[in-house]
Amino acid sequence: MIRTDDINLYPSNHAIGTVVAAADVRNIDTVIVGGKIRKFRGKMVGLNMEKFRQLADESRNYLFSKAGYKLDIFSS
Repeated sequence: MIRTDDINLYPSNHAIGTVVAAADVRNIDTVIVGGKIRKFRGKMVGLNMEKFRQLADESRNYLFSKAGYKLDIFSS
C-alpha cells in the first residue's frame, strides 16, 4: 500500500502514472508477502537490522577481498 498524501504524490490525478513517475520507497506504507505483513506504517516488521547489516558487511568484505578491492576510508 502506498501513501498518496505525501507531498511528492499529492494531488494524485492518475493513479498508475503517479506510482510509476513519482512514487519512491518513502511512500510505501504497508507490504504484505504471502499473507504476512513485512512492512507496516513505513517500518520493517520482523527484521533484525543489526544482524542484516552484519551479514551485508561480511558479504561485502568477502567479495572485496576476493576481487582485490581495498575498501576506502569513508565506507566503514
